[in-house]
Amino acid sequence: MIDFCITIFVLVIIFSNNDGTPVNLPRKQTVSRLAVNLANKVRNPEYIQNYFAPMKRVLQPPDARTLKYTVDIPLKRPEILPKEILQLASPVSFDKISGSKSFEIEKDLLKDMPNDLLLANTDVIKYSMEHIFNQSRNTNVDSYVRDVVASYIYEKFARYGLVAAIHSFSHARPKYEKQGEAIHVEGSNILGFFPGKFWNTAKDRPLIIGAHWDTVETTKGFNDNGSGVTVMLEISRILIGSKCFVPDFTIIFVAFDAEEEGAIGTQQLINSIIVPYYKRQGVDIQGAIILDTVFNYDPNANSQDIPSRWKTAIPDKVKKIKYNNQKGDFLALIGRNNPEEIRMTKKIQKWASTLGGFLKTEDFILKNLAPKMFPSIKALQDHADFWMSDHARFWYYKEENEFMTFPSILLTDTAYHRGYMRECYHKECDKFNTSIATKDKYKFMTSLVQSLVLSVAEMAMNNLDQDNSKCISDTLDYLNEKQEAEEVESKDPDTREETSEKPIVIDSIKPVIENFNEFSTNDIIKQDKQDFIDLQNMQKQLLDTMILMQQKDNLRRKEKASNIGTQININSMNVDMTSKQEKENQQCSNDHEEEEEDLQNHGLLFESGRIDFDVLSNALESFFGENKESKRRGTGKHPTNSPMFVKFHE
Repeated sequence: MIDFCITIFVLVIIFSNNDGTPVNLPRKQTVSRLAVNLANKVRNPEYIQNYFAPMKRVLQPPDARTLKYTVDIPLKRPEILPKEILQLASPVSFDKISGSKSFEIEKDLLKDMPNDLLLANTDVIKYSMEHIFNQSRNTNVDSYVRDVVASYIYEKFARYGLVAAIHSFSHARPKYEKQGEAIHVEGSNILGFFPGKFWNTAKDRPLIIGAHWDTVETTKGFNDNGSGVTVMLEISRILIGSKCFVPDFTIIFVAFDAEEEGAIGTQQLINSIIVPYYKRQGVDIQGAIILDTVFNYDPNANSQDIPSRWKTAIPDKVKKIKYNNQKGDFLALIGRNNPEEIRMTKKIQKWASTLGGFLKTEDFILKNLAPKMFPSIKALQDHADFWMSDHARFWYYKEENEFMTFPSILLTDTAYHRGYMRECYHKECDKFNTSIATKDKYKFMTSLVQSLVLSVAEMAMNNLDQDNSKCISDTLDYLNEKQEAEEVESKDPDTREETSEKPIVIDSIKPVIENFNEFSTNDIIKQDKQDFIDLQNMQKQLLDTMILMQQKDNLRRKEKASNIGTQININSMNVDMTSKQEKENQQCSNDHEEEEEDLQNHGLLFESGRIDFDVLSNALESFFGENKESKRRGTGKHPTNSPMFVKFHE
C-alpha cells in the first residue's frame, strides 16, 4: 500500500461535503469491465452503432461549485490565475492537511533541477510509475485504493499550481453488444486547468492533454494506463512550475475515468463541459492529445505485430515497420487526415527529432477515415485497431441530431500489438517488475515528456514572445550541454578526439519564432489539406527545423554569417520544390515500387508561396550537386565541412 493511503483517505472523509477538496468517488460500480478480446466485437455493426450512440443535450451544465474548483495555498503563480477563478475556487493548504511522504520525496528528487526551465525528470517518472500507478484503480477490486490514487492526482494538480477540479458523472450507456439494454457507469474525471491569457474569451483555443486513470479488474495497469497518466502529470508539473512560461491559450489536463467501459468519462466531459462551456460559447477547442500505454519501448526484432487491417489503413507505415525488422522502438501518433491533427502530429515529431533523443515517432495518419463527418460502419470496421480509446470520442460525437468533431490524436506504444503486452494487456502481469521496467523504457518515456512539453508550450502560444522564446531556448541550451557532458563521460579519452559526429545543437530561438509565426494557427485553419507541408518520415522532420540547428563548432564561432546555416548528417533526402499547379499535374505514387526503394525515397512537398526562402538557407547542395532543377530555384555556397547545402530563392 502506498505511503499516503491513510492521510488521503481521511481527507476524502473529512472534506467530502466541502466544495473544493479531494474527491468522494463512488464506492460501488454496477458494471464489470469490457471484454478484453475486442478484435471481433468492435467490428460488429451493432456494437459500433451503440458505441457511438447520440447523447442528450445537457440543459444545466455543472458550475464551478459542482466541479469543486480548488487552489493550493499559498498560490504558486498568483499572477496567472484570473480573479474570477480565485473567487470561485476553494483555497486549501495541502501542506497542513496532508501528511503524505510522496510529495516530499518528489521535492527531494527535484532539488537539483533548474527552477525555470522546461525539463523532464526521469526519477519523478520512475517514482510515479512504480509507487503510485502500480496498483489497480478499479472499484470492484479495491475502491479504497482507487480513491487514494484519485485523491493523489487531484492533490498533485493543485500542489503544482493548477486549478484542480472534479467532474463526477453517472451515465446509463447502451450495452454495446446488445440493442435495448443499458449499463450504469459512474466515475470521476480529474481536471487541472492552466488558464491562458485568453481565458474566458472567444480568442481562447484550449488544448487538452489527457490520459485515462482507471483500470480493468484483472490488472494493476502499470502500462495501461499508469504510463499515460504519469506522462500527463509530469507535463503539467513542468509547464506550470516554470515561471518563464505563460500560455496564451488555456491548457486543460484531464485524468479520464471509465475509459475501460468504453471511454465514457471522455464522452461525459464533452457532453457536460466541452460543448456547453466552449463549443456553444464560440470557443474552438484547439485539440486533444491523448496518452494511452506509452511505456513499452522494445527494440528487438519482431517485437511489433502488424495486424492485417493496418495494411490497408496505413500501408506506407507497414512497409517501414517491416523494413525495420518489426522493431517496437517507436511511438505511434494516430490521427485522421485532419489539418489540425496533422499540425499537432508534426509539431510533436518536429521536437522529437530536434532534440535528437531517444524518441522515434511514426505518424499513423488514417487517410481513409472521414475527418469532418461521421464515417460509415464499414470504415469504422476497417479501422477498428485505431479508435478504441478516449481520442475517438473527440473524433465522432453526436448530441441528439447534431454531429460534432474535435481534433484529437492518440499517442501509444500500440498496446497489445507489441512485446510483453501481447500477453499482459489487461492481465495480472501488467505490473512493475525489474525485467519489464528497464532503463531504456524510462528513457523512452522521458524523451516523450520532453518532446511533448516543448510541443505543448508552442501550441499554447498565439505568438512566441520574448519571454517564452527565451524559456524554450534556455531549455534547449541546457539539454545540449547535458548531452555533451554525458557523451564526454561515456567515451574513452583516447578515442574521444577521433569522433567525427557531433551532436546537433540549437543556434538561436529566433528561427523558431519565425517558423511558428509563418505557419500560425489562423493560417493553418484557412488552408485546405493540399496547402500543408507533407513530411513523410522522421528524417524529413529535420528540414522543418533545420534552420534552428548547427553543429557544436559552428555555435561557438564568433563570426556570424548573414544567413543562418544548418549542418545535418542525413543519408538520403528528397526535396520537391514544385508549385501547387505542378503538383496537381504530377501523379506521384510509389505503390508499385520495390519496398526498399519506397522507403528510401519519401519526398518533401513544399509550396513555394509558403516558404521563407531567406530563412531557409544553405542546405543540401553538395548532396545533390548543381543540377538544372536546383538551379531553377537557385543554389548557394556551402561550408566545406557540410555534407549537403542548398539555398532556395523565390
